[in-house]
Amino acid sequence: MSASRHTVENIINALIRGQVFIAPAGLYVSLHTGVPGEQGGNEVTLTEWPSYARQDSLQGDTLGNAWKAADGEGISWNEKQMIFPVFNGPTGVVVTHFGIWNAASNGIFLASGQLTTPREVGPSQVFVADTNKLGVKVS
Repeated sequence: MSASRHTVENIINALIRGQVFIAPAGLYVSLHTGVPGEQGGNEVTLTEWPSYARQDSLQGDTLGNAWKAADGEGISWNEKQMIFPVFNGPTGVVVTHFGIWNAASNGIFLASGQLTTPREVGPSQVFVADTNKLGVKVS
């Protein structure tokens, strides 16, 4: 689990420089086939999975209700189940990481996390991110 450079810079600027940190209006979860790095790389592509779309982690709710307060280890967990579209690509993909963005497409990459176990998603299957399965920590 790690925060992007953008997120870390905003936290430092808020804590050390007194600048206002404006929370994003929405948070969208992406799936990745490798380490996202600082820019959200290795996101599943529409060539691999034509119906793929980032999922709205708020689902019409507020940030405070969609993500738990940080636990004793400083990790915030998802409160909403997210169901990604049915896989309709030519061959399966192995999802190893997830990312969090401020937009459904493009946008600013905010943070990422590694799945406990990589998951292969194949034809006619769906990827489900159950509640309390996606954890984010600023590190």
